[in-house]
Amino acid sequence: MPDLHHGHAGELVAPFFMNALESYGVEKRLGYVTADNASANDILCRAIEESLSSRHGIDWNARQNRLRCLGHVLNIAVQAFLFCRNEEAFGMATQRILNSGSVIRDAVVGEGGFASHGPLNKVYRLAVAVRNLALHKEFKDLAGKVLKLPGETRWNAWYTLLADAIECRDAIARMIDRHVQLEAFKRSRDEWQTLQDASGFLQPFYQVTMLSQGDQATFDSFQVQIDFLIKHYEDSERRFTSKAALLAAFNKYYELSDDVPVHAAAVLLHPGYRKAYMDKVWKRCWIKPGIERAKKLFETRYRQSAMKSPASDAVEQNGAQTAWDFHRNRLLQSLTSQSQDGFTAFINATPTKIAGSPIEWWSQPDQKAAYPQLWQMAIDCLSAVPMSAASESSFSGMRRTITWSRSQLGGQVIEEGECLKDWQCRGYACQIDDGYDSDSSSNEDSLAPVEGWI
Repeated sequence: MPDLHHGHAGELVAPFFMNALESYGVEKRLGYVTADNASANDILCRAIEESLSSRHGIDWNARQNRLRCLGHVLNIAVQAFLFCRNEEAFGMATQRILNSGSVIRDAVVGEGGFASHGPLNKVYRLAVAVRNLALHKEFKDLAGKVLKLPGETRWNAWYTLLADAIECRDAIARMIDRHVQLEAFKRSRDEWQTLQDASGFLQPFYQVTMLSQGDQATFDSFQVQIDFLIKHYEDSERRFTSKAALLAAFNKYYELSDDVPVHAAAVLLHPGYRKAYMDKVWKRCWIKPGIERAKKLFETRYRQSAMKSPASDAVEQNGAQTAWDFHRNRLLQSLTSQSQDGFTAFINATPTKIAGSPIEWWSQPDQKAAYPQLWQMAIDCLSAVPMSAASESSFSGMRRTITWSRSQLGGQVIEEGECLKDWQCRGYACQIDDGYDSDSSSNEDSLAPVEGWI
């Protein structure tokens, strides 16, 4: 874990990223890079593209392989709903974020969105008020929990605050009745209904966020879940004026996906979706370009790298040919090429219901034999990570390790500590003798299993 003494700009991080790839010997196997929407990550990917080309002769297209974290897209979209009154306010806030690096909540100009006024704002101010030492225990005894204050960067905590307030509605009413200083936070029946409606509107966004951050999530979920959330937006009642800001945020990043063929490819190569999904969900004008992008990816990256067909070899070996031989060999070569393609045949076939992961389905020997050129593309596309939750979690974990009293810890010590924590979570550390003594000669045997993991 290197120390970045000069900042986190993309061009400064790229050399360390390349050193990590080369130290593990995986520079030729780099696939998709999933990161948040910061422009520094765009610069990082372009620098990686240049380094791979100049140092290793590897053609890695940054524009096609740079993926945007679904969690960050959802975070920006829902923050736009919470803190931007309309699409214009979202545009102004976005520009301020680009200029200052702040979050939407702090970048809003003028009157904000749903969380900035009305019932949810009352809930927030009540949560602040009952953190008072005199009221905290009383509210916890009444409600069985406390109302947690949301942070500045993640929207999920606002949904949690909203859901907890609805659950603790009776306890909140009793607290307000007991304490006159809380009278300003009293809500009418209509305001409670507004909170219920907002909770129902935000719940799918929360669920999608939770589903997409696990190890089992495959990249097809990115497109399918975005499509679902847009339909959910369109089907919901038009009672929140700030919903337009949410859609503006979605559209901003939806358009960027046009440059990345893996979005369409992952859906087309999911055995349970294929082209039938697009026919049912997508607009007609989107389908053909999406398929063409995925087909081009297949043609340029996977089909060209396949071995030549037996028919082609026969043509070269025979040398001089009669007209019949030439016609026959060309026909066999064409038919073999079509059968090895498989892309069009697969996406147009009837979707297959599968019990497990689509990656497991494609990893079966039968699928590899049936689609000798297509299976590797399918695994590459589906195994792309829809969210950068794992790296974000590691970053947050390290921040908890580096307390103010440990601010002088170096990169190597932090790396070793995080490694040990990971071993402990996976159960590896349990294999080390609890009675470990640094002066004991028997420690060499007890650490033998660990050396195999390094």
